[in-house]
Amino acid sequence: MEKAKRLLNILGNPTRREILHLLSDEPYFVSQLAKELDIGQKAVIQHLDLMENIGIVSKTEQQIERGRPRKYYEIDSNLQLEVLIAPYLFETYLSEPSFEKEKIIEDPFNKLRMVKDPLKRLDILAEVIKDTLMLIQYHEGTKKRLEKTLERLKEEMRETIESIDQSLL
Repeated sequence: MEKAKRLLNILGNPTRREILHLLSDEPYFVSQLAKELDIGQKAVIQHLDLMENIGIVSKTEQQIERGRPRKYYEIDSNLQLEVLIAPYLFETYLSEPSFEKEKIIEDPFNKLRMVKDPLKRLDILAEVIKDTLMLIQYHEGTKKRLEKTLERLKEEMRETIESIDQSLL
């Protein structure tokens, strides 16, 4: 919960939100962001460093033909922040799966069909099973949060119906 609060504080800055909006489409390097946002590169770097330190964005270096490598920034693929706001409800959930969901979404059997060595097949199967179990655990957490929200909504509905019944009497 504490990291979720820190994330919300960082996202309270409109410039950082705009940077994230741009990064949600594609990776950018600092000078591109500075040009798009019409602010100095130093300010962009400060925002990116802050977001990188807490794990919102990550950077990769790409060698260019001349000069030093460029640092491209993108939204970290292992971050998911959920904020639920409604009457009588304010919840934040931070999920940081330590696996790549895309690997599991692919058909793991295609990879297995090409591997004939039983030991290599066994390694692949063990990895896919581990990742699948982690994905199930990740979604069970989401399911529990949704069930909790649903129970709160049902209780709110019961209270509202009782209030309407009382006003009709």
